[in-house]
Amino acid sequence: MHDIRHLIRIHASPERVYRALTTADGIHGWWTRDADLDEAVGGTGAFRFYGGKGITVVRVAELDPPRRVGWETVSSNAPGDWVGTTITFDLRAEGDDTILTLAHRGFAEPSDGFALVNTGWAYYLVSLQQYLETGEGAPQQDKDFARVIRRTGTPAERSSEGMSGGQR
Repeated sequence: MHDIRHLIRIHASPERVYRALTTADGIHGWWTRDADLDEAVGGTGAFRFYGGKGITVVRVAELDPPRRVGWETVSSNAPGDWVGTTITFDLRAEGDDTILTLAHRGFAEPSDGFALVNTGWAYYLVSLQQYLETGEGAPQQDKDFARVIRRTGTPAERSSEGMSGGQR
């Protein structure tokens, strides 16, 4: 089996990050504006993309506020064959920030679809970061790579943060 793993630092509390991952309103701000999500273990989430042409349905498998969110993919027509894969978001506080680790596990093969999913998660995690840090994410319906890579602050401020691209 093949897995995707990403890590990102978000300047927000774990509680705020957790809410963005576990509520439909939160999902609307960074992943897809067309989503329903139950807020209890055993519930379901339905995430629709491209005018409803793409849909992924998950079962909420684990909620450990504000540390962990786990979903199991029930059905999906997303690239890479998501059915049977698991998606977890692990959160830990570090100062005033949250370190989020995403793991999307259980892909049968490292196909082109798997590569597209890997790239997609990177994009949407930056969208999540911007949603929580600026109030404006870039969910699928508003996808704009220029906005997601927008630099914030002056060059001197970015340099002092030790990372380029405005990411902290």
